[in-house]
Amino acid sequence: MKFKKGVDTNASAVASLIAVIALFMIVVILLMPSQERHDLLGDNPSISGTNNSKVILSEYTGNVNPTEKEATIKHILQPVHLFTEDESEVISLSDGTEVKKSLFNSIEREFNLKVDEPQNIKDLSLYVLASEVSGNLIIKLNDEIIFDEKLEKNQPKIIQLPNSKIKNNNLIRVSVGSPGLLVGTNLYNIEYIKARKSYSIVNNNAERQLSITASELSGTSKALLSYECISEEIGSKLRIYLNNNIIFNSYLDCSTETPIELDKSYLIQGPNKLIFETTSGNYLINDIKLETISEKKGYPEYYFKIDDSDYKEIRFGNLDVILSFFLYGDSKKLNVYINENKIEISTDESNYLTSISKYIQKGDKKLKIEPLTSFEIISLKVEIAK
Repeated sequence: MKFKKGVDTNASAVASLIAVIALFMIVVILLMPSQERHDLLGDNPSISGTNNSKVILSEYTGNVNPTEKEATIKHILQPVHLFTEDESEVISLSDGTEVKKSLFNSIEREFNLKVDEPQNIKDLSLYVLASEVSGNLIIKLNDEIIFDEKLEKNQPKIIQLPNSKIKNNNLIRVSVGSPGLLVGTNLYNIEYIKARKSYSIVNNNAERQLSITASELSGTSKALLSYECISEEIGSKLRIYLNNNIIFNSYLDCSTETPIELDKSYLIQGPNKLIFETTSGNYLINDIKLETISEKKGYPEYYFKIDDSDYKEIRFGNLDVILSFFLYGDSKKLNVYINENKIEISTDESNYLTSISKYIQKGDKKLKIEPLTSFEIISLKVEIAK
């Protein structure tokens, strides 16, 4: 009895050891990568279920996910206001002064006249009124005589200043000519001197920036620029530059909205600069959008070949071409394309097989997978079976 009890004890110890080893092996197998796990367990089955089949394609695809066929990224830019407007301004240089000249005495007057952006001046004139006049009134602009005539008493005189002589800071010197005799005095009692500026306020170009990432740039297959414009004017030319490349140079028509297809090579990673420029007019350009459209994202594709002799037997119906999957996941939905022929698959099972003989044509065969849900393709096989 003692011997039998010892045997029972030893048997229990061995059983416990075996159970621990089995549990450890199960844990190791569960932690293995999917492909290695299934290779170890040998559960990548030949779905045809025959030893006479010939495997012509066998792949581990892995995890697949549905993806958008096209992705569009929109860059919305701030509106642009391009305009050229005429304005005028009157500046009082003097509200009363006197200039005179004699043999022994001379009185001149100087006035400073500031002009911002002289290139935009359309007209700059002096308005002079004198209540007492004798001799010629002499006016110099930046030390050049621009007027040397006698004024009419109490008659305002308009004296236009030459645009080519106008600077940012201008010195106007007013004097009177010498009397014709050695004695006597030439005198001007000036009631006022005013300057009237007519100029254009010009904002005929504007810059906008957008940033493009490396991944967006690499995936872009097409880029479009669109906008709307508001104006009551017609006939002005609009130029648009993208990174110093001209992308539009035509008359602006606000009655239509036509997207501009861009040369995608003009786009760069990081900041991209758009410049809008017009020659004249008043335009509000809004709803400015630059859209990048990505290429179609790739689906798994495979190619396989069938010998001429097998192809003949398939055509005669003596051989069958079987497509099989071993799948892992909950709901498995996918489209399979055999030479552009679509097969729709929806299954909750792990194993799936179907005949594709009717889709087989001569030459190379392409198989493309378009997943509609997320799952794992552990095994994909194409076999020729009797």
